[in-house]
Amino acid sequence: MITADEVKKAARNKGFPAGVVEKDYALTWLLYGVYNSELKDVLAFKGGTALSIVYFPKFWRLSEDLDFTLTKEIRPEEIESMLKNGLNLLNEKTGMNFYIASFHSNPDHAIVLIQFTGSLGKNVIRMDISLKEMLVTKLLKMEISDGYSDSICFTILVYSLDEILLEKLRSIIQRGKSRDYFDVWMLLNKNKFDKDKIKDLFMEKCKFKKIKPDYEMFFEETKLNEARDFWEKGLGRLMKEVPVFDTIIADLKKELEFLK
Repeated sequence: MITADEVKKAARNKGFPAGVVEKDYALTWLLYGVYNSELKDVLAFKGGTALSIVYFPKFWRLSEDLDFTLTKEIRPEEIESMLKNGLNLLNEKTGMNFYIASFHSNPDHAIVLIQFTGSLGKNVIRMDISLKEMLVTKLLKMEISDGYSDSICFTILVYSLDEILLEKLRSIIQRGKSRDYFDVWMLLNKNKFDKDKIKDLFMEKCKFKKIKPDYEMFFEETKLNEARDFWEKGLGRLMKEVPVFDTIIADLKKELEFLK
């Protein structure tokens, strides 16, 4: 575990609150615990945190939680037991005292709250595990590391960029969170995608969830108002400069025309 002084120095260099930086540091260690346990072959890492930690660590927004998809059918109780074993290993290695504060599941999801004690004090990380999801691209094994004095390097099972984009697009239709709009905008601006392929696969992903997608669903007034209201609050502590919401939406209306 790094010292409070190192956390504060990193916070000054990165321009973020120390608590946010320590949580970002703890996220990588928690991933280490997951992928050095029996869960390494059954949990696929995904979402915005996969973008910030695995694919674009130098310029993506920071994250506060971890999202996974279960790739093999095992009971939630087994997931909890395997996770406990991974946390025990993690505690021996870091001295940060990670433990499961709560574990709740339904047929579709498991929500886990992991409490840890870092050099600045106690904090909580949320893990969201999708128990029923259809993958339409191949999972990848990739190596990640961090840049702290106790630097670690390990291999994880992670979604492809195509799959992350597809689920982010579907998430906008389902919930329309500010982070989803931002991540889709960034992905489309930083990468080249085969849009015909994405459109076909997007229809498959939506069909699995019994959603009939329509271009207008991305920009429903209720969704946009909710995302706009939370834009600064939701993204402000996770990035140095928050882009203008209306500019992002105007760009997305053009970028997503291929889904009409």
